[in-house]
Amino acid sequence: MKKIFFIITLILFSSNFVYADEKKCDGLKKLSKEFLKCSTINIKKNTVKKLENIKKSTANKTERLKLEAKTVGDKIKKKLKKKE
Repeated sequence: MKKIFFIITLILFSSNFVYADEKKCDGLKKLSKEFLKCSTINIKKNTVKKLENIKKSTANKTERLKLEAKTVGDKIKKKLKKKE
């Protein structure tokens, strides 16, 4: 019971901090300089995060493809050597 309570508490605390870095632009008038500045900052931060995630995932995929291609090449070489 204590473990479940501890896990739920950790999940709740970690999820609250995730949303803390995004600014809310609700209190500002629309089409004002401050609102536009606030929204552009939020858009920029989110696009940078997405770009970093895409870069990491593509790097991981290319590494996996390289390893798979290498292992397939090695298997083919072994089969060719056995036939000779």
